[in-house]
Amino acid sequence: MKNQPSSQSWPMNEAAWATSATAAWWAKGSEHQSEMLDFMSHRLSKSSDAVRELGQCRSWEDASGVHSKWIQDALTDYSAQSTKVAAINVKQGADAAQGRRRRH
Repeated sequence: MKNQPSSQSWPMNEAAWATSATAAWWAKGSEHQSEMLDFMSHRLSKSSDAVRELGQCRSWEDASGVHSKWIQDALTDYSAQSTKVAAINVKQGADAAQGRRRRH
């Protein structure tokens, strides 16, 4: 029974662990959230610009050119964003692994 926590310390240890884990989860989640909100704002701005440009087109060729540019920009932006998100995941994974190594 040595490895069993006492009935008085166990709830407190669990609460401390849960609080620490929740704080870490929110911190990591907020980095993702901030990055995604920045990206969404960026894309919304570019989409708004494209709609404005479409309103000024005088021919189908002009409209097709605006649409093609918008698609090309979107693909480039989404590709760059996925790279950023992957980098955040790799960093957080490395940080978590480093934390486990320090505890053991």
